[in-house]
Formats: sequence, structure tokens, C-alpha cells
Amino acid sequence: MKSRAAFPSKVSENWRARPGRLLYLGLTALVLGCSQVPDPEVTGIAQFLLFDAFAGDRRFTLDTGAGGTQPIQSDATWDVDCNLSMPDSPWMYLARKDHAEVAQRDPHVITILGLGPKPESSPDPNVGAMLGDYYFVSDSGTCAVTFAAADGDPAAGTFSAENCDAATRFGNKGRLEFAKFHVTNCNTEPYK
Repeated sequence: MKSRAAFPSKVSENWRARPGRLLYLGLTALVLGCSQVPDPEVTGIAQFLLFDAFAGDRRFTLDTGAGGTQPIQSDATWDVDCNLSMPDSPWMYLARKDHAEVAQRDPHVITILGLGPKPESSPDPNVGAMLGDYYFVSDSGTCAVTFAAADGDPAAGTFSAENCDAATRFGNKGRLEFAKFHVTNCNTEPYK
């Protein structure tokens, strides 16, 4: 007489009748066990004043919405990124994907902005910004950008800069009046 498996007969027969169940349960556990990392989110506002003796000074603004209180993520309109994996050089980046069209509709917008504190010896810019669709600010050291990490959340913090002189790539003088952005869900793993 043949002996059956140690499982009760209903269970063993049920699994024998459906051999794909084990595979299905294994794949389901794998998919549910893998959590997806949320996209970076940014709230904030920045203003830049461009000096122009002939046409008059112009102020450019980047506002994530509602006076800098509305969060934005990467979507059809924005490209949002931030990296806090290296404590000595964290950075954040915001860009309107349709920056040329936005600049034509509203020429007083900062359409691209990058901020990141750098060591004094670094030649890399602390601030990079596209004002409208023409003036590109690439500051190398005159604007002090600071980053304050959030308590208890290694993927969050606040980037800020205040009242510093800067120039565009074409030599136009201007001033970053202020920039303050809170970031969450930033990358904390070093790039490979």
C-alpha cells in the first residue's frame, strides 16, 4: 500500500490540482515585498533680479505654487531631482520641461534652477538658473547655498540662499535675492 504525503489529503490534492499556485504566490510575495521609492518632492520659491540700465531691471521668479507652499514632483510639466547621498555636496534641480513656451508666455520666470552648497575650493557652481529662455546664470562661489537636513528623515531637508550678486553667462549683472526650497524623498544612495 502506498503512503500519501504528510499533508491532509484535501490540501495535497488541492495543490496537486493547481501546480501554478506556488509560482503565483511566490511572484505575488516578491512584487508586494518590493516597495517603490516615491519621487522627489519640492516646495519653495526663488527670486532673481537682473540689472539692465537700458530696458530697466527685471525680476524673475520660480514658485512651486501658492507662494512656495505647493509641492511639485516630476510630471509632464516639471523635472524634479535631488540627491543627499554625499553630505558635503547635496544638490537639487528643478526644470520646466516646456521652458521655452513658458518663457514666451511669461518672460519673468526662472525656468530652470539648480542649488547645492559646495566647498570653497570647488570650481562647480553653487547656483545655476535659466531666467526666461535667454539668460543663464552660472554662479561660481559668490552665492552661498546652505543645506539643513531634516530631523529624523535622511531623504529630506531645506536648501537656501540669500541676497548674493551673480552674473549671467553673457556678463549681465544681477542678484539672487533669495531661494528657499524644502525637499523630500531625495536620493540617499550613492550613484554607481
